[in-house]
Amino acid sequence: MENAAGRVRWGNGGTVGNGASCEGVAFAFQSSTIAVGATVASRVAPSDSFEVSVVSPESQIVGTNSTGTNDVASTGDLVVLPRVDGSSYTLRETAGPGTNLTAYDVSWACTRNGVADPSLTASGVDSITVSPADGDAISCIVTNAVDQTPGTTTAPTSAPSSTTTTPSAVVPVVTPQFTG
Repeated sequence: MENAAGRVRWGNGGTVGNGASCEGVAFAFQSSTIAVGATVASRVAPSDSFEVSVVSPESQIVGTNSTGTNDVASTGDLVVLPRVDGSSYTLRETAGPGTNLTAYDVSWACTRNGVADPSLTASGVDSITVSPADGDAISCIVTNAVDQTPGTTTAPTSAPSSTTTTPSAVVPVVTPQFTG
């Protein structure tokens, strides 16, 4: 094949404008991307923070970020290799210093290639796993909101869960009295 100027010719061992031969090899692979973000809908304490990360099947941290006292955080798009061996990347959230993650309702929502993926939706868990195929763009958001379960109060702490159930209020029973 020749270009308009006749300088490059490809066939069995091509020639370049000066008559020299050249050969080449080309290969390609298609990568994928994973992004995980955190959104804070409400806080128990103003200093509560949440850290999100992506961990490879080989247990290496691919990317991480923290909300600090902000309402959002994101790892951004992380370029990863697709997995064909059935292994998965772990997307996880951990509590920042002094934050009690069990004081929050946690929910995950993800898209795969821009379309909501119900198989990657979860609630009440601190991590999910994903196995991207060639060219997949997976984006997940974990949302944290203060647990509003009736009868449960949770104090902020760095220790494991400290959930206390409040007893029901005592209501006096009034018996009507009739006088005749």
